Parts: sequence; C-alpha cells; structure tokens
Amino acid sequence: MRLDCPNQESDYSSHFCFEFYDLDDMNMRNTLYKAYLEDFYNFCRKLGGATAEIMSDLLSFEADRWAVNITINSIGTELTRNDRRKLYCNFGLLYPYGHEELAVCEDIDQVRGVLEKYPPYQSIFSKLSYGETQMLD
Repeated sequence: MRLDCPNQESDYSSHFCFEFYDLDDMNMRNTLYKAYLEDFYNFCRKLGGATAEIMSDLLSFEADRWAVNITINSIGTELTRNDRRKLYCNFGLLYPYGHEELAVCEDIDQVRGVLEKYPPYQSIFSKLSYGETQMLD
C-alpha cells in the first residue's frame, strides 16, 4: 500500500508520505513517533538560544529512552535488527554507536551492557543484578 502525497512541499509530508508495505499498526505508530521526535529536535535546534540548548538535551534523552524501549520490547519478537535500526532516531547520546549495539541485543543483560558504557545511564541498572527480571521505572 502506498500513501499518495499530493503536496510534497508540505512540512508534514515527510511524516505521511512513505510506503507502508507490510507495516502493522504498531510499526506505523513507531515510525511516526520517530519522525515526530526528529522533526521536533530539528525545529528546536533551528530556534537556537536557550530553547535549543534545553530542548535538545530533553529530546536527546527521549530519543535514547525510545531506542531502549524499542530494543527491550522487541526482544523475542519478529522485529529484525534492521527494523530496530530504522526505528531509532538519528540523534541522542546513544547515536550512532549505542544504536548499533542495541540493534543486536537479544536479552536485557545485553541492553544493560550497552547502557553501562554511557555514564548518564549507568545508574538505571545499578540496583539490578544480571539476569534479574524487574520492571524498569
């Protein structure tokens, strides 16, 4: 299925003008959220000043949280490594090297190993033992 885009000049056309071959509702939602984050990040950067400084940090954290959520929620599913990569944003502290490592994670301990390399995220798993299954808040 291809969604036709009559007005390619629109700022919003990039969100809706791509091919939806075999995308289910969840993948479509995830793809749109990634596009939203990237556009909002770029918009804030263009504004400059305090807005760019503060919002860039907040949105970078959100992009990293998004990548971790995509990874953890796709473990044991049909979502391929390449599909994961497509859902990660093109900014954030984990971009690009952390994304490459997250894309190949097959369990929560591997995700933990990736995040432990990034000082701001080391404390997330500090209270959990390897192999322990507990909700992450």
